[in-house]
Amino acid sequence: MLNNLRHLEYIVAVARRGSLVEAAGDLNVSQSAVSAAIKAWETELGYDVFVRRPAKRLTLTALGREFVGHANVLLEQASAFSHASKGLKESESGELAVSCFSSFAGQFLPQLVAHLRSRHPDLTLTISEDDHPAIIRKLKSGRIQVGITYDIVRDKDITFTPLISSRPTAMMHADHPLARQRVVDLADFAGEDLITLDMPLISEYAVGLFAANGLQPPILRPVKTISLLRGLVQYRLGFSIGFFPVARDGDIGSGIRCRPVTNRVPSHQVVAATYRPLTVTRRVAMVIDACHAVFADNRLRWQKAG
Repeated sequence: MLNNLRHLEYIVAVARRGSLVEAAGDLNVSQSAVSAAIKAWETELGYDVFVRRPAKRLTLTALGREFVGHANVLLEQASAFSHASKGLKESESGELAVSCFSSFAGQFLPQLVAHLRSRHPDLTLTISEDDHPAIIRKLKSGRIQVGITYDIVRDKDITFTPLISSRPTAMMHADHPLARQRVVDLADFAGEDLITLDMPLISEYAVGLFAANGLQPPILRPVKTISLLRGLVQYRLGFSIGFFPVARDGDIGSGIRCRPVTNRVPSHQVVAATYRPLTVTRRVAMVIDACHAVFADNRLRWQKAG
């Protein structure tokens, strides 16, 4: 209908009071506003809602009684809808979509889902994995509400909440001669293939570490999946650059070791990304809190492993 719910309230008030003056007083609006609302509805409906008689109280027509009955139902539903909608911001139940940077999604997302499921069973989490640009696009389009990624590239429309700091590490087979060292120099990998994920920013960032230290970039071998990358390193077919935090002993399983590099390399943050123009709901806050908790648990595990 073209006329709004507030005008329906005017009509219901007149039906209850039988008087424009009294209804206007109850509603704290002018008598002319109430009269105009009634006329607008009657024009749209094509029939009279009230019987008007000089010096008499207004009474409902037969159709008017039916109309006001429906109006009361609609206003009650609207009130319930408004109450429920206002509570959504603080609701801990419902749906939330999260996307994680694909290179560490396998390590992080299962822990996040398990943590949230044990503490917030009424939260339905939809998870996905993407590269950094895709996560930003999904945040801006509303397809996800939280992205777990790196802060390598900033965006003025995205809020990055730091979760944990990390520095790049060299990833190699456990039998690699350099794996016996506590730290390594990128120059020591001269002549070896650099295996990286074939996704925006990652290959360029890894190669850039060599250029920033005046080193000849190694032969680049981009692959599509983290499982293939790890498989190639496991079979001694090259080394890689890791960005996700690891235990102090550098053991990440499958016969692969990570070692800190002594070169000038920038530290970076794993972050929870949210779309800045949107209000942070209780569910979003719950997920970010869970991310902090998971990393806190991992710090303890990494310390024990070290």
